[in-house]
Amino acid sequence: MIIFLDDYYKNFYKQKIYINFEKIKKTIYFICINNNISDLPIKLKYLIIYLIKYDCKFNIINKIIKKNLYYINHNLSKFVYNIIIYKWINIIDISINNNVQSELINYFFDLYDLYLEQENCPQLFIIQARHVLGIRIGYIRHLKKYLTLNIYDTIYYIDIIFSKIHKKYLNLKYIFDEQN
Repeated sequence: MIIFLDDYYKNFYKQKIYINFEKIKKTIYFICINNNISDLPIKLKYLIIYLIKYDCKFNIINKIIKKNLYYINHNLSKFVYNIIIYKWINIIDISINNNVQSELINYFFDLYDLYLEQENCPQLFIIQARHVLGIRIGYIRHLKKYLTLNIYDTIYYIDIIFSKIHKKYLNLKYIFDEQN
């Protein structure tokens, strides 16, 4: 690295910009409150410091941070969706290879019953079957019969189910240990 003396002396005599630490703390605090988050990633904090250094207004900082948080949340939700779908496809393939599809369907409907309990709407499966699968059913046994014949159609429901219940139920060891 070469340092030219002219640049060094120019920077040496340049007036330094001091940033108020309290202003940074307050800005981060209000951004966390406005966007309903507990803490910001460190790169966004550095961005806030840079924007405060150059006298950017709070509304503009908040819009920039909100847009960045939107992209982070969107990409994270797509990642979680893909992980859930691929895990479920692998579980279906394992169950088909080991001829335990009926146990997997029973486990799927246990999860689906848990989901319906948390939604507090026992007739929701009729609406979901019509809009997700495009079939008309009247009872849950019709849905069970349809999904035992088309086990890969459970993929469309799995993301809906895991939007309400915990992801620990997707663990392969948990699925097959609980059945025994």
